[in-house]
Amino acid sequence: MLKNNGFRSTKTSKINMSSMADVAFLVVIFFWVATSIPAQKGIPMTLPKGCAWENTVYCGIRYTNYILINSQNQILMNGEEIPLSEVKDNILKFINNADKNESSKQSKGVISLKGDRGTNYASYLLVLDQIKAAYTSVRAKELGWSEEKMLHFLENKENATQEEIKMYNNVVFLYPEVISEADPTEVERR
Repeated sequence: MLKNNGFRSTKTSKINMSSMADVAFLVVIFFWVATSIPAQKGIPMTLPKGCAWENTVYCGIRYTNYILINSQNQILMNGEEIPLSEVKDNILKFINNADKNESSKQSKGVISLKGDRGTNYASYLLVLDQIKAAYTSVRAKELGWSEEKMLHFLENKENATQEEIKMYNNVVFLYPEVISEADPTEVERR
């Protein structure tokens, strides 16, 4: 069909795009609601409070045990290399001696744990496990429990009696697990 003296009509048909935008918006919302993003779990830690001038108990070198895991995964405790098997014993000595000659019964020791950028995660976590095992051991001894009973209690806290929970919380107050994790240092790769 020719109109206008043999020329085609210059009118073009228009498509209403507003409904297309609605459909696209609904598809986006559907995938947003239907897709779940898994929450990543970290390592549960209680970090030390910041150092205030009026509360310098946790800030001194006397109360801090420095642990460095270098890029070769060697463990240096206060500058001396030690094997992984001795970490727990050294931490136990530190926890028990950190508050010698103090009037307070609360332990004031801080464990400063630091790794290099080249440190293996497995090595870091093994040292962290040894530190946590030392605190578990000290707390179990304070409660008069075996380490097995303490681990059973920690795994089944919901089945514990109110008295056991209260005793445990008192021991946690006396021996707080204060671990300061410093930012890793850069290591040159050769």
